[in-house]
Amino acid sequence: MFDVGFSELLLIFIIGLLVFGPNQLPRLARDLSLLIRKVQQGVGSARTEIERELQLIELRDSLRTEQYRVEKALNDLKPVHPAQWLPRPPALEEADQNHAADGSKAGATMKMGD
Repeated sequence: MFDVGFSELLLIFIIGLLVFGPNQLPRLARDLSLLIRKVQQGVGSARTEIERELQLIELRDSLRTEQYRVEKALNDLKPVHPAQWLPRPPALEEADQNHAADGSKAGATMKMGD
């Protein structure tokens, strides 16, 4: 985390020994190490929370993109009558053809009879 060499640590120790004395220095070092540990845990927790929030933002953006794509695809669809969903059975196709043929014969016979 910090780029502190041995000579800097020795200087800090000597200054601390002169300022706080030999009796308070061990307790001060322990308190300082606890403080540093709590700060590191807090920073780690904040980092984890920020990463989680960024993942949620990315997920939300991808969901919005997918929603837009699906809505566009739905808007591009043409309405289809339910009868067109499944193919007609062959028997109904034959009946339609026979009915159409009978209708054209009936029309022809009526014109001749007039």
